[in-house]
Amino acid sequence: MCFASKYQIGFTHKQWEEIESMGFEGFEPMPDEPLSRCQWIAIAHMALGKAQRIEEGHYGDGAEGEDEDDEDWADELRGIASQILDEFKPGDGKT
Repeated sequence: MCFASKYQIGFTHKQWEEIESMGFEGFEPMPDEPLSRCQWIAIAHMALGKAQRIEEGHYGDGAEGEDEDDEDWADELRGIASQILDEFKPGDGKT
């Protein structure tokens, strides 16, 4: 079952702001609130998808120097995803 156990993963304040921004009605992740494995994996997938969209130019207004900021932003999102996916490996017994 997906909601059997809850887990807490340590993120910085800035990372939590990014995680919170990916919430939606019915799913609003909050700092210091443990989430299920499935919820964490969903956040990782959303972060990877958002990073890809940023790299494809779907965010921002095209201002000069924005490409570097976008690259850093996408890297931060991939870092969030990596931290989550490092916590939850296939066959790890975490439900």
